[in-house]
Amino acid sequence: MRMKLGVHFELKMGRSKSRSRYSFGRCYSYSWLILLLFITSTSSNFKCKNKGPGWTLDSDSGSCLKLYSSAAPFEEAVKTCQNHDSGLVSILNPEKKDFVYEQIIKSQRDEGFWIGANDEETEGVFMWKHINADVTFED
Repeated sequence: MRMKLGVHFELKMGRSKSRSRYSFGRCYSYSWLILLLFITSTSSNFKCKNKGPGWTLDSDSGSCLKLYSSAAPFEEAVKTCQNHDSGLVSILNPEKKDFVYEQIIKSQRDEGFWIGANDEETEGVFMWKHINADVTFED
């Protein structure tokens, strides 16, 4: 499955388990930077800043996002998120996609990023791991 997310920015979901990722027009093999998502109960930027440096508020959803700078395999990325009381980002609508895309562009990084979708449960059926929901958004 391959969903276009913007100019040279794609969500590529391969056939191998737990291998979903953002990339800038090329495939990556093993290590990835991590996108962390922290769900807040209000849209207060205070909660993002309280998490520590590097967290950015998504005012549309009230969630905080951090581009984590360490490369890691998928399983390690999940554990890193859990250690921050967070999860890999789930992109459920165009607004979330735009927010994530803007943060990646601002970071000026040309690496891949793990996101929270995988087909770990059923081969070929992609689910958002953090929220246990089907991948339905396409752009």
